[in-house]
Amino acid sequence: MVSLKESSSSIDKWLYFNLRTLICEAKMKSSHNRFGGKIVLITGASHGIGKQTALDFALAGAKVIILVARTE
Repeated sequence: MVSLKESSSSIDKWLYFNLRTLICEAKMKSSHNRFGGKIVLITGASHGIGKQTALDFALAGAKVIILVARTE
């Protein structure tokens, strides 16, 4: 059984993560053309941090070149 304290801690972490994500998304949207005219090269962009980084740069207006080692 999960205690109330453990449950509260999990909820706090979840809320913090989601609020942080929303803040980051809002900042990216407000600076949409911040990287306009720039070309960004991302390695390891097939998944994980590289994939998210490529998406963030694209949303910020950059032209993104993706290098992927895996084809899966």
